[in-house]
Amino acid sequence: MSDTRTPVPTGVILVIRTHDAREAVAAAEAAMAAGIDAVEITRTVPGTAEVIAELTGRGTPVGVGTVLDASDVAPAVRAGATFVVAPDTDALVVRAAREQGIAVIPGALTPTEVQRAHKLGADAVKLFPAGAAGGARYLTELRGPLPHIPFVISGGVTAETAPEYFAAGAVAVCVGIRMFDPVTLAERDHARLVIEATTFLDAARRRQRVG
Repeated sequence: MSDTRTPVPTGVILVIRTHDAREAVAAAEAAMAAGIDAVEITRTVPGTAEVIAELTGRGTPVGVGTVLDASDVAPAVRAGATFVVAPDTDALVVRAAREQGIAVIPGALTPTEVQRAHKLGADAVKLFPAGAAGGARYLTELRGPLPHIPFVISGGVTAETAPEYFAAGAVAVCVGIRMFDPVTLAERDHARLVIEATTFLDAARRRQRVG
C-alpha cells in the first residue's frame, strides 16, 4: 500500500465522454479556464492517452475514467493522469492504480458494493448512478452507517443538485459536458465555452454557499 499516491480530486469534476478527441480537448480547456477542479477523460474518447498528455501540466488535475481493465492504468499514468475512475469495482484495477501511486475511485451503488470497494483500497468510492438511486437523500442514508468512506457522486448531477450532494457529505461531484451548449461545443467557440462553464460553476457554488 503506497503512502505517496496522489490525493482524490475534490469539488467539481468534468467528465468528458465524446467520440471526438478535439472536442474533448476544447471542452477541457474551457472548463480549466473557468476554474473546474479536475477533468476526467474517459476511455471512450479516441486517443485517450494523447488527450490526457495534451491537457497535463496546466494546473488542473487530469484523470482517466471508464477504466474497465487494469492494463489501461499504466498508459494513462505515463500520459499524466493523476487519478483513475471506474463505473464498477475491479480488484485488479484498484491494485494497478495503487501500484502506480495514483488515486483510484471505483464505482459502487449498494452498501455491500461500497464497503467492498473501500476494503480493496479505494481512495474514494464513486456512487453511481446516484441520481437514479435517489440522489442526495440516498447518499445521506448510505453515510449513516458508512461515514468513513469518501464519496464522489456521478449520474445526473446538475448545478442545482450539486450543492445538495455536498451538503449530504460528498467530497466531489462529476458533471458531464452537458454544462456546454452542444452547438457551442461543436463550433469550438472557446470564449463562449468558457462563459458557459463559468456560469455553470458560479451557479453551483452560489447555491452551495446559500445552502
